[in-house]
Amino acid sequence: VSKGVMLSHRNLCSDVLIAQSYLEVVPDDVFFSVLPIHHTYECTCTMIEGIFMGASMAFCRGLKYITKDMQMVHPTFLLAVPLIYEKFYNTIQKTLKKQGQDRLVNTLFAVNHYTSKVGLNVAKPIAKKIMAQFGGNIDMFIAGGARVDPKVLAFFRSMGIPCLQGYGLTETSPMVALNPDQWRYMRNESAGKIFQFTECKIVDRDEDGNGEICFRGPQVMMGRRQRRAWRTDGSTPATSDMSTRTITYTSRDAGRTSSSPLTARTYSPRSSRRRSPGARTSKNAWYGP
Repeated sequence: VSKGVMLSHRNLCSDVLIAQSYLEVVPDDVFFSVLPIHHTYECTCTMIEGIFMGASMAFCRGLKYITKDMQMVHPTFLLAVPLIYEKFYNTIQKTLKKQGQDRLVNTLFAVNHYTSKVGLNVAKPIAKKIMAQFGGNIDMFIAGGARVDPKVLAFFRSMGIPCLQGYGLTETSPMVALNPDQWRYMRNESAGKIFQFTECKIVDRDEDGNGEICFRGPQVMMGRRQRRAWRTDGSTPATSDMSTRTITYTSRDAGRTSSSPLTARTYSPRSSRRRSPGARTSKNAWYGP
């Protein structure tokens, strides 16, 4: 039986405000909406975030029109579930293989992963052609709802598109963790940095150290008996090793992607991807017992 989740203005606004420490959104940005707007992920992270920052928003006509609509509106931000990015990746790989260029391009991108660290982008001509399929102006791919295959994230980053993932649930408005948009802090296997003002702990650990992840903070849903009550993600086991903080998606997420571990980690203060270093900073999160 489906159960409703009561989210207050405080819940939603706190998530949007805290997210500004992890991402830079400017009025010139164009968000591309592909998910149902009544889903908390799409509502908070695309619509409310875009409105709050004065950005524009374009709605996709349907899943089969994603690339056509992106070429029409030239978006800079796309927030979606992993299956969409995996479909992008598989389509690109299928096209390259058909042209007999898959090994050459993948090798070039692998080399570019290292040369780009010294400011040399050897894959720019090829990447430009691929990015044109997404409108040519993409600044950020963000995945949520389930775990993304690390090779998919690595592929798009090697093209020059920051591609990261976060973690959360409807009951937390939905974000509780996100990778910052700084290149040196993005991790393919990581669910991201626990949000400021948000506490995290693991309870009911078994003999292997696995248990349930619990959160509390300003984004936790209404209806808790205590103002700062813990909210548990009842279907998400995690290790008790808080130095690795591994999060494993379960069978509940099988329809969105395969089950595999993620890691929630801490980061140093961030700097903007489009502004000078140190333009905006964030405090490290405190983890519960």
